[in-house]
Amino acid sequence: MLNYKKLVFYIFLTNIFFLYLIITFQSAKAEINKNSKPNIVIIVADDLGYNDVSFNGSLEIKTPNIDRIAKNGITFTKGYVTHSICAPSRASILTGKYHQKFGFERNPSAVEEVSGGIPRSEFNLAEVMKKSGYKTAAIGKWHLGVGSNYSPNHRGFDYFFGFERGGSNYLPELLTLNSYSEVTERFGWYKLKLIENKKPIEIKSYLTDELSKAAVKFVNNHKDDPFFLYLAYNAPHAPMQADPDVYETINNIKDPSRRTYAAMVKSLDNGVGKVLDALETLKIDENTMVIFLSDNGGPERTNFSDNGILRGGKASPYEGGIRVPIAIKWPLKYPSGVTFEKNISSLDFFATIIEAAKIDYSKKKDLDGVDLTPCLTKSECSALDRFLYFRDYDKGWKVVLAPHSVKIVTYPNSKLIKMSKHITETYNLNNDPSETNPNHKKNEKHNKMTENYLKWEKGLKGPNYPGLGSEGFKQLTTWFRIKRKIKYIFFNIERELKYKIGIY
Repeated sequence: MLNYKKLVFYIFLTNIFFLYLIITFQSAKAEINKNSKPNIVIIVADDLGYNDVSFNGSLEIKTPNIDRIAKNGITFTKGYVTHSICAPSRASILTGKYHQKFGFERNPSAVEEVSGGIPRSEFNLAEVMKKSGYKTAAIGKWHLGVGSNYSPNHRGFDYFFGFERGGSNYLPELLTLNSYSEVTERFGWYKLKLIENKKPIEIKSYLTDELSKAAVKFVNNHKDDPFFLYLAYNAPHAPMQADPDVYETINNIKDPSRRTYAAMVKSLDNGVGKVLDALETLKIDENTMVIFLSDNGGPERTNFSDNGILRGGKASPYEGGIRVPIAIKWPLKYPSGVTFEKNISSLDFFATIIEAAKIDYSKKKDLDGVDLTPCLTKSECSALDRFLYFRDYDKGWKVVLAPHSVKIVTYPNSKLIKMSKHITETYNLNNDPSETNPNHKKNEKHNKMTENYLKWEKGLKGPNYPGLGSEGFKQLTTWFRIKRKIKYIFFNIERELKYKIGIY
């Protein structure tokens, strides 16, 4: 007969043993998670005003979910994109290089025969991360070229759900066309159905909601894999179409146009919340880097956005065009609730991500951005003592943005804008963030900034494709299609030849 005291003792030892196993397992799991590759989520808003998120001070439009990224991470007061229009800005986000270096300076046409894209010789984040074992998805607006040469599924993304062109209707009943061959009018491509891995599909709800659902589904499907999600919303880009149910909840804004815009931002914020909730539910949020930004400033007159005190907006060389809301969180590595005051660029995301993912990228030296992690986790950050450059090839404006200080000359966050050959403006952004007091005089500072810009511009190429202008806006009649096809057969032959000999 088993002794009762011995039985109790054996049970006690067994419980201790199992407790030890649980603790060991959890510790090992935590250590694995700590050392595993982080998931990466880049969330891009479209034409969002600088002052239209709560973390930048908006009192009119509340964005509690986007604010979660800022609250649990880092807010950047001087975050810049590389252009004040959509496609070039997005090209630099995904390549980590100035888009001017590979001739991507225009919004590409929505017509396949006319469209240009990121050259095949240029690697984007998805291609690099897929090669390193990441599952990759592009969801939403692409705008980096249409057709088989440039589609997301041919540029490193395992999964694509969205639209290739630069804009789309939001209401499902307005998405009626199956292919570009059915487009016969200006902006007719806004009527095209969404694409899921090259196939047109029907959607049943508001576009922003559909993109959010697709993002959540991707996260759930790949919770056990390292993944890279590029979630590129088209909200709040025109056409101004709000979800009627969300519109009704916006009671504090009386102007119907501004109210529509606010409702579109609200749908965007709700979608961001669903993605963040999915990461938390799956308990993978700690080791997921989430980056939020707009592709350029808000076009205040056309979508009723608000850039606050910043001058200008979309397509402008002023701060309202190139300075955008940016917030990043990575709870495992980055501090929370921090405001970062130095200039950063969307160019920096590529370098930051590959370093975080421990990817040995052979072309790292070709990147124009820097790894932000040392700057965000240490007090010393000399990597950001650099000039940033901007150019609009067609409009002719050029911009040099200096850091807080450079050894040769002191620049108190100065900015130089050359509007033309004879008109130059310089601003001290510390004292004049609204750019209301231009200095037209040439001095040491002006000359040095000009010198730096000219050095940068020497290595640039002009645009390597016609933009969304003349061809994209014409009536696409049968005869026009024939002429267009003949013309761009020769254009594409010339372009491919240039690619092959390295002078594209």
